[in-house]
Amino acid sequence: MSILNRAFTNREIAIILLLTLILLVLVYVRFAYIPMQDQLDYYESETAKLDSQILVEQGRARKIQEMQAQIETGLKEYPGEVKTYDNVKAEIDALNDILNSAKSFEVNFRQPTANGNNVRRRVDINFVARNYASARALIRQLHDCEYRCMITTLSMSPASRRFVHENGIYYYTSYTDLQNGDVSVSLSLTFYETRYGTDLTDGLLIES
Repeated sequence: MSILNRAFTNREIAIILLLTLILLVLVYVRFAYIPMQDQLDYYESETAKLDSQILVEQGRARKIQEMQAQIETGLKEYPGEVKTYDNVKAEIDALNDILNSAKSFEVNFRQPTANGNNVRRRVDINFVARNYASARALIRQLHDCEYRCMITTLSMSPASRRFVHENGIYYYTSYTDLQNGDVSVSLSLTFYETRYGTDLTDGLLIES
């Protein structure tokens, strides 16, 4: 009788089923479990890197906040002379003299407003300094301008960028060291002038 035509014994059937089960397990491990485990390991690695980056960013944010708080603590007094309206040309010259040492700067004057005899002129300023010490010195000079002004908003962030290669990807990222890298500063200040001694109203927005 041919072996193909004979009936398998219970023992043979059990061995065949066992071998089939082992083969299925091996196929699952090779083509499903191992790739899935590799993917999980990759995700865990990426998550750890992300957590590390978040901690760095949180530390940098706290450091920036502390630096801004130190600066703002020293800006409680408002020196400078209150000049008669319109003093914008002198104010422009003063800002140019102060910001000339910055790596770059941009100044935007808003329309001045008058309430009674009091005139306010808002100026939005963005500049890049060589480091935190230079940025702080420039902010102090702006605060101590010979013409009465008050800094109303202030923000700082790293401005230097570096080329990074990681996981086969090239990208630019910001330095986290404010002490040594370039620092970008955005602030608004308000110049104060007076209408005493003049009838000039050209360019003024009169508040009712």
